[in-house]
Amino acid sequence: MAWGLLLISFLFIDVSASLPLGWLPLALAREGESSAIVSLVMGSAMFAALFGSVPVGFLADRIGRLPTMRYATGLILISMALLSFAHGVAANAVVMALRSIGFVALFTAEFAYAGEIVSAERLISSVTTLGIIGNLALAVGPASAVWLWQHGTGREQYAWADVLIAIGLLLLFFLPARHDVRSPRRSRTILMRSAWLPALAFCVATQLQGGINGALAVLTFHHRGIANAALLFTAIATTVIVLRYPAGRAVDIYGPRLVAIPTAIFQSLGCIIAAMAWHPLWVIAGGVCLGIAWAAVIPVGVALFYEKSSRKTRGVAMGAYNLAANLGAATGALVATLTAAAGPGYTLAMLIAALAPLSVLPFVLTSPLPARLKYAWSPE
Repeated sequence: MAWGLLLISFLFIDVSASLPLGWLPLALAREGESSAIVSLVMGSAMFAALFGSVPVGFLADRIGRLPTMRYATGLILISMALLSFAHGVAANAVVMALRSIGFVALFTAEFAYAGEIVSAERLISSVTTLGIIGNLALAVGPASAVWLWQHGTGREQYAWADVLIAIGLLLLFFLPARHDVRSPRRSRTILMRSAWLPALAFCVATQLQGGINGALAVLTFHHRGIANAALLFTAIATTVIVLRYPAGRAVDIYGPRLVAIPTAIFQSLGCIIAAMAWHPLWVIAGGVCLGIAWAAVIPVGVALFYEKSSRKTRGVAMGAYNLAANLGAATGALVATLTAAAGPGYTLAMLIAALAPLSVLPFVLTSPLPARLKYAWSPE
């Protein structure tokens, strides 16, 4: 019951709140903004998420995962309403930043809450299955927003989206409190543990392409003549929807280190193909490769963080995970802005992103496995 409510609520919220990823870059370009400025506006969400990641992890552990989810959804609701009226670079950047902070808080608390519902044997596969909803949103939301934009529907789409977000918020009040965990006493948990550094490096490296694509992909493929400029997102997300649970189960059984190897390879291959894609079929091919990788990125990253945390510190562990992922996204957005300003733009940025996962793979593979854990490949 609790699991079903959580999934349905997240579906309403995430699909509706993903519309700006498709519509806003095209709207800003139509208003005369350059690729570098569009990249900067879209990147503002990633920078806001970066600075909000760990604080919301502490908040989720302190006041509880359920209250954090409800406050976060309220912030998303408000930010989407503001997007209906916001005009100009500064206003849109601020509102996108607020929306991003809400998403980080929701994601952090939701994963921590879900970890209390499922069994330890299926912890990673079950918890990261929530990410399928996020990828469904990525598959449907931006492409739908582009289609609506092409057919004359502007900012009013955000007002309609808020109706669905409000339904998702209402469902959160029916989740049982018995699965909630909070630590009312002052925590001694530090901001970042040295044991989390391999996980940090992996998440930063694999999320680099996410920041680049979030900042420049729609505008780039629009300029390259692709009919729906959000096609890459749809290809990535559709692939993830199919493969996320099998990837999570692979991490449950074999551990994050072994699964990280094909993940890094497919991630690099997808970046290279997307960088060079001028035809819809190549865009789809790049998206499929990135989707194969992304199906495993979250299970691998979450597992690496969970290995070095306890039940009472999963909120801050997920905050650290979000810090790493958002650091990668923010760095990717910065790379996209700089390369767009310099001229080569998306192509050079994605080639840089292709090198990142392979460069950190040795660090992940040599990280120590906690003695209490055994995977199928582990030595006795």
